[in-house]
Amino acid sequence: MRLTRATPLPTLTLDLDSPHDVAELAELYRPARADWLRINLIQSLNGAIVGVDGTSDSLSNAIDRKILGIIRKHADVILVGASTVRAEGHVLPRGRDLAVVTGSGDLVGHNFTAEEGRGRLLVLYPASNEQEVVANLAGLQAVLVPLKGVAGSPSSPGDMVAALRGLGYRSIVCEGGRSLATQFIDSGVVDELCLTIAPVLAGNSALGLTANSPGGARLEPGHLLIDDAGVLYSRFTLASREA
Repeated sequence: MRLTRATPLPTLTLDLDSPHDVAELAELYRPARADWLRINLIQSLNGAIVGVDGTSDSLSNAIDRKILGIIRKHADVILVGASTVRAEGHVLPRGRDLAVVTGSGDLVGHNFTAEEGRGRLLVLYPASNEQEVVANLAGLQAVLVPLKGVAGSPSSPGDMVAALRGLGYRSIVCEGGRSLATQFIDSGVVDELCLTIAPVLAGNSALGLTANSPGGARLEPGHLLIDDAGVLYSRFTLASREA
């Protein structure tokens, strides 16, 4: 498996069958500081966030999964929305805790099992919804993390970050979905966006990631990698959050 860095110059070619080059790739994705919030997403060329199987798996490949693993290793916790858990059938990651944001506690479709080496499940939810959340979790083993907010009104990304940092999670990676990622970008708490673009056209989806805040979001390019199949791996810093 081979990756070429197109920017910044000079170009760099990495052989991912080489432990040395894998270590160099890991350095390319190292956060700029300990307190870091990264969004990591994959989408098709036309912005679809799922492929033909209805999940992001059919957009991914071995190199994307390698980079996903590297990004997760650099994080203290992985953050996702409940709708992503339901659609993707999430499992608990190895060696990292998983935080799920939910208003109802409905995680139907998950594949969470308490296996050795896998992280803990944390459930972030509006404190006012606690009774509903606990009932819908139906005994699923999880650390409950109540947030500010009222029923029908989502908690703010700032509250989510504060709750996780209060538990000792300094480096956070948000893996979507699209709605949660947009909320985080609009809130101004995101340090970095890592976006994989698969060279396929999938469905009739609108652009996978948007910015709804006035003036949008300005990004500073970090690097752009390309593999032999034409998949692009980009890394951007949010201009207002530069180190």
